[in-house]
Amino acid sequence: MMKKILATLFAGALLVVGTAGGASAYDPYPVDPENYTAETGWGAGCGFTGANWAMYFTDGCTKIIAGNPKKSENNVGSIEIKPNGDGTVTVVVDLNEAKAAFADPLKLHILYSDTAPTVKNPAPGQFPINVEKLVEGVDYKFYDNVWQRVEVYNVPESNYYAVHADLLVKN
Repeated sequence: MMKKILATLFAGALLVVGTAGGASAYDPYPVDPENYTAETGWGAGCGFTGANWAMYFTDGCTKIIAGNPKKSENNVGSIEIKPNGDGTVTVVVDLNEAKAAFADPLKLHILYSDTAPTVKNPAPGQFPINVEKLVEGVDYKFYDNVWQRVEVYNVPESNYYAVHADLLVKN
C-alpha cells in the first residue's frame, strides 16, 4: 500500500514539475494583436537625411515616437541615457502601456556616435547594438510589469544616439 501512495505522490509531483517547466507557457507580450498595429519607433530628435523618418538625439532624455512623425507625432514612451561613470551608459526605453508594447520577438537597435550621423537611410538591424545579437560586454533586461521597459547596459558613451524599436501601437 505504501508503494502505491508513494508512486501516486511521485506521479503528481512529476505532473506539476513537468507542466511548470513546459514549453513557453509564459507570454511576455500579453497584447491582443487585433487591438494593435505594427509600427517602428524612434527616439525623437534630429532627422537623418533622406526619405525616412529615422531620428537621432544627444545624450539625456527624449521621447519615443511611433510611426511617421511628419504625419502625426505619436509619443508612446521615453528613452533615457544614464551615464555609468566608466565610459559606458545604460539606455532605458520605457513604453506607456496604454499606448504601445514592444513587438514579439523584441527588436531594439542602438547606434552611438561621437559625431552627428550622416547616413541617408539608416538600417537599424545593422546598428552596433542589437538585442537580437548582442556584442560582447553589452547586455539587456526586459521588464513587463505595469509598464514595458528595456534597459541596455554597457553601451559606449557617445555624443549622439539613435534608438529604434519594433512596436505594437494600440489602435
